[in-house]
Amino acid sequence: MKKMQQIRKGYFFVACIFIVFAGFYLQSINNWSDASEKCVLIDNWCEIRKNDLTLRIEFDQTPVSEEEIALDIGLSDAYFVSNAWVEGVNMYMGKSPIVFEDEEKPSQGVMFLGSCHLDEMQWHLNIKVAKKGTQSEQYFTVPFITHN
Repeated sequence: MKKMQQIRKGYFFVACIFIVFAGFYLQSINNWSDASEKCVLIDNWCEIRKNDLTLRIEFDQTPVSEEEIALDIGLSDAYFVSNAWVEGVNMYMGKSPIVFEDEEKPSQGVMFLGSCHLDEMQWHLNIKVAKKGTQSEQYFTVPFITHN
């Protein structure tokens, strides 16, 4: 009986350690977005100006779940999009990449939003922008909502 209690305590300890490490891992992979600039959509577009960078995001239509959505990303000439993806905020659906028509010069992309049981789904369009010829990178987040 004592041996079973020791085994259970051991399993409980291992489970607690796993939960703590999983929490640290999840925090570390999403940690950058706390330092990102927010771009708030008005009439399906938004724009951020910061020093020599101008970033403009425009959706061709109001974002709707389970439909292909085209978007344009306009940038100052000295910058390029190094990565872009969409992820759910109030539900977890993983990271959905933005697919660009021309990988060499990403400006027009397509995204697809999943759906779940929630009537209102909150999303973040995440954009990682780099300055040409440097190691400088900046992160931008475009929050938006879809309704089922």
